[in-house]
Amino acid sequence: MYKATISIRKVKTNLPQTDEALQSEKKNFEVNEKESILIASASKKYFLGIVSIGANAVRINTDGLIMFSNPDGSQPVTGPEIVLRVGQTAVLTEPPSAGDEMWEIGLVNCVEKGQMLVAKTPSENLQSSPPENKQINNIANSPIEENQFSKLKEAVDESFMMQSKNSGKTMEQNPSIGPKIRFPKVNWKETQTIIGSLEERLKSKVICYFTASNASMNEHHADFFLDHIRQMGEQEKISLVLVSYGGGITSPLRISGILRDSCKTLEVITPGRCASAATMLSLCADKIIMSPGGYLTAIDCSVSHELNPKEPGSNRPVAVSVDQVKRILKFLNDEGPAKDKEGAYEGAYRTLFKYLHPLAVAEIDRISSGSERIAIMMMKMHIKDFGSEEKVISIAKRLINDYPTHGFPILFDEAKEIGLPVEKADKGIANILWDLVKLYNSITLLQTTNLAPDFYHGEGFPVIIESKDLRTSYMETYNKRFNSVTKYWNYENDRSRWVNFKPGKSSEKSFDLFELDAMDSGVPEGEK
Repeated sequence: MYKATISIRKVKTNLPQTDEALQSEKKNFEVNEKESILIASASKKYFLGIVSIGANAVRINTDGLIMFSNPDGSQPVTGPEIVLRVGQTAVLTEPPSAGDEMWEIGLVNCVEKGQMLVAKTPSENLQSSPPENKQINNIANSPIEENQFSKLKEAVDESFMMQSKNSGKTMEQNPSIGPKIRFPKVNWKETQTIIGSLEERLKSKVICYFTASNASMNEHHADFFLDHIRQMGEQEKISLVLVSYGGGITSPLRISGILRDSCKTLEVITPGRCASAATMLSLCADKIIMSPGGYLTAIDCSVSHELNPKEPGSNRPVAVSVDQVKRILKFLNDEGPAKDKEGAYEGAYRTLFKYLHPLAVAEIDRISSGSERIAIMMMKMHIKDFGSEEKVISIAKRLINDYPTHGFPILFDEAKEIGLPVEKADKGIANILWDLVKLYNSITLLQTTNLAPDFYHGEGFPVIIESKDLRTSYMETYNKRFNSVTKYWNYENDRSRWVNFKPGKSSEKSFDLFELDAMDSGVPEGEK
């Protein structure tokens, strides 16, 4: 492993590369692979990412800067990366749309890793990363061992994730100081301890399924449940701790099939939100255990059809639910038939179609019918708990039609009155479950670092599936930049992927992190 010394100095705008053209003192920066150097123009910041370092060369990601002159004197080639050999320099310039400032970048030397030297103080518009061990201490916002966070950092693999030395001033106080990149907590030891405690108390194997408020249940998540089931084997009883605002209406189907096929008794535990598609998934359980903070919701659906009315100021279609359509039709029918321009009477649907396209209405009705069918399928997996198919159909219709809003909370007494097989969690288990919810809320909280008014970096774990000795999570790591023309935030350098946490193989590490290269990225985690 090598480290490199990179020299940088600013070059006067639109002048050739001569000594007279240089306007700033050359500064040297000691860097490792995966670290970065931040350079700033008058209008924008750029992160020069150190992709790799060899014995006498370094590969650098230019973050959108354009090569003004090649290190070997040949015609510059446009590309995201440049290679510098020891003693070579290259001049990089901003894209025409961003500005016209230029910097001379040079490779002073490459040496084998040993004692890290302290980088020189950067000039006003240049900054370097600190030594790696200091970097970990600065950016870790949770009590994770240094070598563990180093492993996590390697998995994130963001070329610009390192920050400058912290002078104690904020960016507003000192613009030359870059922001401290924020990372989510891991809480591996804590959640594993709680899962072990729950298994002892419940006499059951426990799987936790948690989605953040900006994430959703997805049909392909069932693939990860298979990994957990394969590790634990078939069981007499499985307890699914479920916390989610829901997701796609078909997402419970495969998950329920996998769980029901792997145990004789399945119970779903709701220590918090168990809404929409999560409520649908709970219907497959022989027993639903509800904590004081747990609740179910209605299972009607909303549809964002491309022919729906658009949001004010944008081209995005609004979401319309079947309940809204039914209420509009009721209002129109209560008022009686309206007259068209020619004085002829028109029905309620003709009036509705003036504002909501018939195809959109048909799609809403189609998906709503699917919700009822899936709910019935879930309950038929253990129909003995309901007594008859008529009871199952009655419960499904009630969950779809009888509540004023989609997110209306259904608490224990209401769930029991509906006819669902619910039980109250005892206070000891309820307290443990609430501690688990708070830990997962902390882990899944998206950590953002504002790099500029229209540019930020995000890190997070929006989806967690965890059992004893295994946690599967979607790890988000990306940039987002605001497009002032489209008014949308666009992803840049998105390296999000699925990862597994497993117990560390050595006593020095409590966990190891493995990237799941072969798995589908799933896309709709969080905002994607």
